[in-house]
Amino acid sequence: MKSQENPSELYRVGLNTSRLLLACGDLVIGWLLLKQADVATAALAAGPNDRDKKFYASKLVTAKWFAQNRLPLITAERAVAEATSLEVMEIDEDLF
Repeated sequence: MKSQENPSELYRVGLNTSRLLLACGDLVIGWLLLKQADVATAALAAGPNDRDKKFYASKLVTAKWFAQNRLPLITAERAVAEATSLEVMEIDEDLF
């Protein structure tokens, strides 16, 4: 919306594209792991054999680890994106 008043604000999008794509990737992976954890929880409640029990338990541990260690970084990435300055876009072309 800021770009309607100041077109150079569009540069913020370009400066944060990789950050946005990586954060979206983490979000999708978190969602898929949540779905797997939901299936694993139901399977564990049904009383699987010992081999399957270990498999489903590992799904829960993996989802928990990802949620605790990767998903919080999305908040940090958002803060960095919002604080991105346009200084790098204002470098004089003659300096290249």
